[in-house]
Amino acid sequence: MDQTTNTQVSLLLKRLSASARGPKGLADLWKKAPQAAANSAENVFLEAGFGAWLAYTCTKRATENKEKFNGKAACCHLVADLGKQPLEYLRSLAAAVEREIDAPTKVKVKEIKTRIDMPQHKRRHDSGHAAPVTISSLSAAPGSADCHPTHENTGDFPGYPADSKQVLVNTSLDAVDLFPPDFSDTIKRIPDPRGVNKLVAAISMGFPRSEYADRMGCQMTIEIAENQVEWIVGKLFNLRVETTEGLRYIRMSDGGPHVLPNPDLVIRGCPFGEISFFGPEVQRAIETSPVSLADVKRKAPRASAVSILIHHRAGDGATINLSLGVWEGTEIKKRLYTYSGRQKV
Repeated sequence: MDQTTNTQVSLLLKRLSASARGPKGLADLWKKAPQAAANSAENVFLEAGFGAWLAYTCTKRATENKEKFNGKAACCHLVADLGKQPLEYLRSLAAAVEREIDAPTKVKVKEIKTRIDMPQHKRRHDSGHAAPVTISSLSAAPGSADCHPTHENTGDFPGYPADSKQVLVNTSLDAVDLFPPDFSDTIKRIPDPRGVNKLVAAISMGFPRSEYADRMGCQMTIEIAENQVEWIVGKLFNLRVETTEGLRYIRMSDGGPHVLPNPDLVIRGCPFGEISFFGPEVQRAIETSPVSLADVKRKAPRASAVSILIHHRAGDGATINLSLGVWEGTEIKKRLYTYSGRQKV
């Protein structure tokens, strides 16, 4: 991509990331989207995928309201410029936006789409708890940026109210001994984004403000190396992942139809007996999360506090998302994000 295209992709993705739930009236906008003119920018982004369309819609709507934000003038210029561009350029730009959406934002995008595709009465009353062993689109997260805690947009962890949490990303390789070796060996190692010549473990944690803590708990996301995905899915969810011509698909245990991620999917619902795989501290944190307590109350056979996002390309990894009790999660945070005896705060 040239510099202009890179800049435009970055602007669109920034507005997508900044929106926790999408613009006001999103469900109606989505319903009317197929009516857009065939050669319009909106239709081109719609054809590229829901994520690209949502990025365009978030950007366009942000330029139309009175709210001020850094970069608004650039967004206004971008939206105006897209109306003048040829179709081939728009298609290339939209495809780049869809392709460059990062893992945590993909999760948010899928959750938003699930919500707006849901009948209105269910959107009002849905409790947010998934059925046991759900293959759908509800969870996951990141593995990039500095090790310092940052206050980021809550789209990284679906379901958190806007501006309500602290996010910590990446931890030292020494800290992963929190987990048993069988699991810690599967965690993805990435170059330290701060530029120092070392690797870090792609583990993130998100914490809500205190008024949300009892209701929401906290979140941990763990990126899994691409060559460990099949084993992890089989171990935690008793599902078989197979790869054909570089693409993954799920083979159902009963010999039923294959499930092909398009481009990815979330499997939610781990047997309670498998939670010990994460080690005793994390097991306790999972068991005390609001999600797990609700599962126990309704006698669910599986823990919906455990989910995994897998991608259709075999060269990509996967992302495990864990819902944890806040107190237990805070203790884990101290262990994961303490370096040389000093916690980054």
